[in-house]
Amino acid sequence: KTYDFSTYYISNESFFTELDSEQFLTVLNGWFRAYGYQAGKSIFSYQLIQNMLPAVLILMLFFALRCLLGKKNKDEQQKMTALFFLIGFISLTMLFSFSTMMYADRYLTPISIFAYPLICCFMERYITKPLLKGIVGIFAALFVSFCGFMNYMDFKTIDNSAESREVADMLLSEGYYNGYTFMFWKYGSNLVEYSDGKLNVWKEIGEDNPAKNTVDNIYDIHRWLELKSHRTETPEGKVFLISDGDIDALDKERILYRGEETVVYGYDDLEAMKQDFEH
Repeated sequence: KTYDFSTYYISNESFFTELDSEQFLTVLNGWFRAYGYQAGKSIFSYQLIQNMLPAVLILMLFFALRCLLGKKNKDEQQKMTALFFLIGFISLTMLFSFSTMMYADRYLTPISIFAYPLICCFMERYITKPLLKGIVGIFAALFVSFCGFMNYMDFKTIDNSAESREVADMLLSEGYYNGYTFMFWKYGSNLVEYSDGKLNVWKEIGEDNPAKNTVDNIYDIHRWLELKSHRTETPEGKVFLISDGDIDALDKERILYRGEETVVYGYDDLEAMKQDFEH
């Protein structure tokens, strides 16, 4: 069997660094955001109600860890789950605070999700009255439902693909069907989807490659979500190139589109684009 794989690598010379206080606070805030915390809005709004949920969850999580890891708890499975969460919390916080590794809130999900079974174990063990359990359960269900609905209404208004769709329409109207992108996530397979398969996009490695935005890097195909034919075939006819900003080496007169975070270049063919890079 033949296997194909790629690896992410750290471009910095040193992986472990001294404590980055700003990164530490970012990770700490990330743990709060994992349970629903949102910042940046007036406290005299429903935002205050939404932020009460993570406050209650974190408080219950604290008592759950304290009780489940205590000597009185004889359930080894509960202890192991609580210990796993605690070690995971410390390890991830230390990893992102003392290294050059890129951080995103989603990296905390595999550990943060364990807070819920721990809270349930805590309630099952230490809230013994059925009536009280019912009240807490109903209150929690209503609280989560309200916060979920309000979050949905907030995110419903966000349109992250507006510019991508605009670029797709522009390229099709100008007669461009094949090209490259230096912006893998925003203009990779998404652009093919927004054009109903009419656009064919060669996706290079981009930010993970120190040779970003050079003619050599155009042919460094990102093999994840990439057509296998792109390894041996190159675009034919008019060619577009999408970047996250102006490329100094390229002719500004070749720009077809300029947005807040996107610049699109257009060429009569691939050879013309290569010559523009070389000049």
